[in-house]
Amino acid sequence: MKGLRKSLFLVLALSLVLGISGVALAQKTTQVSFGGSSSGGVMYYMAGAFANSVTPRTPGINISNITTGAAVDNAIKVSLGELDLAVTYSSLVYEAAKGTGNFSDAGLAAQAQENLMGVGKAYDSDFYIVVFANSGINGIEDLNGKTVACGNPGSGAQYIADMVLDAFKIDCKREYLAFSDTAYAMKEGRIDAVCQAGSPSGAVTELSETESIKVLPFTMEQIEELKGISPFFFAAEMAAGRYKGVDEPVLLPHFRNYIIANKNLDPDVLYKMLEVAFQEDVLAELVAGHRNWAQFAEDTAAFEALGLKVHPGAVKYFEDHPEAPRAY
Repeated sequence: MKGLRKSLFLVLALSLVLGISGVALAQKTTQVSFGGSSSGGVMYYMAGAFANSVTPRTPGINISNITTGAAVDNAIKVSLGELDLAVTYSSLVYEAAKGTGNFSDAGLAAQAQENLMGVGKAYDSDFYIVVFANSGINGIEDLNGKTVACGNPGSGAQYIADMVLDAFKIDCKREYLAFSDTAYAMKEGRIDAVCQAGSPSGAVTELSETESIKVLPFTMEQIEELKGISPFFFAAEMAAGRYKGVDEPVLLPHFRNYIIANKNLDPDVLYKMLEVAFQEDVLAELVAGHRNWAQFAEDTAAFEALGLKVHPGAVKYFEDHPEAPRAY
């Protein structure tokens, strides 16, 4: 009888252990880090919208919106395995593939060429400069002698702003501020202009609600000059009404942005996230979070032409779903 009781106890104990183990396995969650930008930046809101919309619909996957320095920081951190997903610029993908610019360090370039992979087109971005409507500043040449906010250090805005200001030999004082701080700095008179990449930006929207602003137009000749420095620029217009007070279309330099992934992100996990994100109701929710998600699309050939590969999870998803949006 004692032996029977002991056997029953062992069976119950083993069942309890197995049951607990089963629950633990069932509750295992894959953590996915999505790098956006600092608060107030376009990429910050895009990463946040993705995390908020996709996580509840993908059991076992938890996506976190990680605050970063934006495009440059994102590309480097994905290369180093510090982020799973992020948004970055096409020009930075090219630099990573060629080992130039921000990836001129041979060790970093090697890691980028091994680890940085594409997912899809995020959006085409505009670069623009915002000033007060009564500032007397009407073009980029009027920024000589002024104080200009060029974005958060390591951000895409800073990367493009420095490139543009250098291209036109603008002699101004450059400040590198977080996006969320620029509105206050302008209101306080500490800066005369704000450089931004991607619209609408929360920081600029906030500024336009309380102050009269304008976006400085570029000429076609100026954009052609920029293309001579970086072939990734192209001319397009910011739509009227993008910000309060911007009542007419504004000609600006534009460039393409991509969603990128670290190669060690599980292909099945990426596949599941894309499968959810491209559902009609979820995509509409993403667009409500930030309008640029409306441009999310497959762009494999263009990405690989930059010199790096597309993540196998994305390749399989787009092969299985020919109805998914294409960038071409």
